[in-house]
Amino acid sequence: MDGGVGMFRTAFLRKTEISGILLGTLASIWMAFLWVSEARAQQPAPSDPSRTTAPAPGEDIRLTPTERPPRVPPRQPAPETAPPVVSDGQYRSSRFLLASVPNMFGDLPGPSFQLLYNKFLSGGANGMADIPLAGAVRRMKIAENNKALPMDRVYFAYNHFHNAMAGQNDPTVSLPGNGQPTGTIHRSPVDRYLVGVEKTFGCEEWSVDVRMPFSNGPMFDDTGSGFGVFGDEIGNLNVAVKRLLCACDCYALTLGLGIDTPTGSDVTGIAQGVPFTVHNEAVYLQPFIGCVGTLDEGMFYHGFLQFDINTNGNPIDVDGIDVGNFREQNLMNVDVAVGKWTYRNPQALYLTGLAGMIEFHYSTTIQDSDRIEVGDVFNPPIVTPIPVNMLFDNRSNRIDITNLTVGLHMEIAGQTTLRIGTALPLDDWPDRSFDAELMIQLNRYY
Repeated sequence: MDGGVGMFRTAFLRKTEISGILLGTLASIWMAFLWVSEARAQQPAPSDPSRTTAPAPGEDIRLTPTERPPRVPPRQPAPETAPPVVSDGQYRSSRFLLASVPNMFGDLPGPSFQLLYNKFLSGGANGMADIPLAGAVRRMKIAENNKALPMDRVYFAYNHFHNAMAGQNDPTVSLPGNGQPTGTIHRSPVDRYLVGVEKTFGCEEWSVDVRMPFSNGPMFDDTGSGFGVFGDEIGNLNVAVKRLLCACDCYALTLGLGIDTPTGSDVTGIAQGVPFTVHNEAVYLQPFIGCVGTLDEGMFYHGFLQFDINTNGNPIDVDGIDVGNFREQNLMNVDVAVGKWTYRNPQALYLTGLAGMIEFHYSTTIQDSDRIEVGDVFNPPIVTPIPVNMLFDNRSNRIDITNLTVGLHMEIAGQTTLRIGTALPLDDWPDRSFDAELMIQLNRYY
């Protein structure tokens, strides 16, 4: 084998030397031909035997155009051609083949906080309910319908969270201390609708992703017994910037920052005749790092690590009195996913690809819950003229939420994807924020 390679290398070098000699010879001949042509153009015309007299003074004896040797026009450089555009069969991508990898599905929502109230001065609890700030659809997770790659797309998503809003009330019985109320827990669904657009810039190494969510306005309404908590439909506008750190045909690494802005609605309520308002004013910074890659046999993977940091907090008013600024807990989110293409046909008219995915999502609080006490039974008490005792905090304090997501990704006509998935909690209450989730995601790439 080595002998064959050596003979091939020797023959190749010999051919290379011969080609160089031939090219050098042709170039020398060409330069000599041009020099002779220029010299002949400057010489007088040869004597004509038929002429017996010398040319008259001032007579033009230069060669006429038909007598001059033809000149070869200079060689024009070959026109430059545009670099080829890489197409992966899903949508147009001029840089990376990873553009065809399906997005991660994701999961939502995460930990929240509650209001607990008591109408007896002896202490205890009569009612409790979640606080659905910004329609209960804030604090966006970067892993939702996303991947660690800048993209050009518009998209829509619908999520149904079963039993996501909880509340309970019993105005006649109170437990000692600050324990849970004894009334039956009522849980209601949260429906979220999201529209978004993502656009690349900077040679497709950057992108900005804007998302606006809406909801069905979750609430706990037991005003007939004196207690109610009411959200609204407007969520928080989220803006995320991605920066591609490195990429090749089989993996990419991305760094970014999301900003959750307080565009959503406040929460209002009443507890035994005392009104209260939780103002949605907190800004959340969400730095993240993510990766995406492909494996053998049509398999691919995702990974995201994200922190969700509360920068200021939400003011709370009770009966028109400012009682404090509630600062929600900071979070850490870890999201991983694997998937596999089961069908791909870029030439198909409608369905051009089909893939299945399974994902693991973990969210945890990284600090203790804030706490705002209103009334005269707490230790230390905040004595106010308010006739009801209220406590705002995360009743479970530290929470670790783990969800499992499975989904089906359908690629339609190369530039559109329709995705259907479900997320199931792996732990019981309070380490879960819903009982089940249905998600539908539609992406259009351009």
